[in-house]
This record gives sequence, C-alpha cells and structure tokens, in this order.
Amino acid sequence: MCTALFVLTSEKDSNGAQRVKLVVAHNRDEHFTRATARCEWWAAPNTTLFAPRDLQGGGTWFGIRKSSGVVRAAFLTNIRHLPVVHGKQSRGAVIKDFLASDCSTESYLKELTATGHHYPGFNVVVFDGTSLGHFCNFAHGEYVTESSILDPNVVYGMSNGPFASPWPKVVAGKEAMAAVLEQPGQDMELCRRLIPIMGNTTRIESAKLLPKTGFPEAMEFKLSSLFVEPVEPYPSYGTRTTLAMVLDTDGQCSIVEKDLEYPSGEWSTREYAL
Repeated sequence: MCTALFVLTSEKDSNGAQRVKLVVAHNRDEHFTRATARCEWWAAPNTTLFAPRDLQGGGTWFGIRKSSGVVRAAFLTNIRHLPVVHGKQSRGAVIKDFLASDCSTESYLKELTATGHHYPGFNVVVFDGTSLGHFCNFAHGEYVTESSILDPNVVYGMSNGPFASPWPKVVAGKEAMAAVLEQPGQDMELCRRLIPIMGNTTRIESAKLLPKTGFPEAMEFKLSSLFVEPVEPYPSYGTRTTLAMVLDTDGQCSIVEKDLEYPSGEWSTREYAL
C-alpha cells in the first residue's frame, strides 16, 4: 500500500525561459520483513538508474534515470482490493522497464495498454523529462486501461484506489503539498518540508468517508492515515519508507529518503544531490 503526492511545475524564470520541475512525495507501506535496499545507483546493466530496490521482487516502486543530460522518473502505488490477485508479475518491473527504456511518456502508456493486465492492480506515473503521464490497470473490481497525460501546475495525489478516487488522506495531502509549494526555498529544502506531510497519522473517523475496497471497515480505518502505523493483527506492517524528490529538466535532482530500520525500529534519513 502506498500514497503519492506530486506536481509538475512550469513557469518562466527571470530570463523568460520555461522552467519545469517534478515534485514528488511518496510513502511506501509494506511488511517490515520484506527485504529492501535503500536508494542507490544500480549495478550493470542499469548503472544509470537510482532507486531503492525490492529485493524480493527485484524491481522498485520509485526511481530516476540520468542519461545524456535527461532525467526520467517513475513511481507507483498498488490497488487495494479483494480478492487478492496472485500469480501475476511483480509491479516493480513496470518502473524498472520504463526507466531503462527511451520510450516517451505517451509511448509507454500505450505499451501498458497491452501489458498492464500482466500485473496486480496499480497506478503508475511516468516522466520522460518533458511530459508527465498516468496509467491505471484496475478499477471497480476489474482490469482496465485508463491513461492520461497530466497537466502542469496541478497538485495530484493517488493511493490504493483508482486515480481519481477522492480518498480523504489524498485530498488532505494535496492541500498540504500546495501550501508547502507556496514557501520559497531551494530544492533540497523543499524535500525536507515535504517529509513531515507524509508523516501525518490522522485517521478518518467517519465510516462514510472510508474507501470501499472489500477490506473490513476496521482495517480501512487503520489504513486511512497518510502515514500508516503498525497495528494488530499486523504489527510488522505500515509505512516503512518516505521519499521526497525535486527534479528539474536541467538534470538536477534532490531526494530525501526516510527509512525504517528493521528490526531495531529506528528511523534514519539520507539526502541525495544527484
């Protein structure tokens, strides 16, 4: 389970040149026992990829690629629904495949139209250095092929439902991100300001506002905060990684990674200027 907030800003600088930046804040909710590597440059043949790694599935949920002055990025969330679908390919391969390719955003979305059903339910956002796009492969209990090119200067959010689902924690997160974006500061400082937003543990009290995914209402309540705290009957499940990133089309990228060490239960933070 994950939540992502993001925006592609586009504005002119003092010289009249168009400046584009991709700003992302992302929580990964996962079993703490699932083997995971923190952000790093990957080994051959993917040496231009910088991302954390799911050591069980071999892919990732968030990453960038720097090559020939162009920075690509992609990130995903899973779709929560019952019954759980088994026997599919790992969703993490979608991020790796896009980053390792030279496909445009639009071309890759078309590819997913043909291949998206090979994976359990997911939302993915891909950025080719110019264009930002979204694809969803599962909604309302069935496989779909929903895609769109996203507008600049709009704060978007997605969690574990279809892309347009107005989940309360996503709505609140988008509002909080918009407020942070109003504050001046350098890219790394912006990343630092986004991390606390993703640490919000406020849950939704009204049962009417909880998502309807097939899971029991009591479980939906426990998962209704941006930051998911470990709870019974899953004391080793919750938010384990928060990533905040600012990427500009000049090829500069700032990332802050906050990660839970398991089994010590201690949190550590790293910053990357790439």
